[in-house]
Amino acid sequence: MDKKPLNPLAPKPATPASGNSLIKGQPQPAPQTASAGQAKPLGKAKSAGLLTPSALAGGTVASHPAAQDGPRVLADSFITLHFKISLADADGVVADTFEGQPATLQLGTGQFSQPLEHCLIGLAEGESVDVVVEPDQAYGVRSPELVQVILRSVLDEHGEPGAEWVPGDVVEFPAPNGGTFAGVLKMIDANRAVFDFNHPLAGQRLRLQARVIGVL
Repeated sequence: MDKKPLNPLAPKPATPASGNSLIKGQPQPAPQTASAGQAKPLGKAKSAGLLTPSALAGGTVASHPAAQDGPRVLADSFITLHFKISLADADGVVADTFEGQPATLQLGTGQFSQPLEHCLIGLAEGESVDVVVEPDQAYGVRSPELVQVILRSVLDEHGEPGAEWVPGDVVEFPAPNGGTFAGVLKMIDANRAVFDFNHPLAGQRLRLQARVIGVL
């Protein structure tokens, strides 16, 4: 079983279809298409995805004196920026580059989630954005149907031999289409394990703050 963090800037991972498929030990195809390729064994990951809002509502854009004449962010731009994602209604920072090195990436290549890229398009060097994203525009509302049970025997059979399962682990499951989907382990005993396939940020209002440093 491979251990690797989920890409924190990737789109929301696919989730299993509702029903009792996991109780039988056979996850069903995810309603959202995952990346193609060979199915991977169960893998533990220690971090979850960030923000993929589908739209913005309200918020502010702070201009820079040179912004009128400078380059602006396009759908395929190389950009350097600082960004911070935090919970809008409680204390909690999901990610923050302002205290360290800025991020550099090319838009449109999958390094950032597409909806998050849309928040940046049109900004100029030196400009910043500060918006609150509602749950239905980010990772959706929480669904009780996505809290599912898998037999401990199935977990042990397909996991790495001797693996230690700890509540809070993010575990990747292979999907029949060759992709993967992830769930957070909530409870485990000798007979079963309970996984929450809601995104960890589902149901949360999120605040996005970003400042564009450079545009190429």
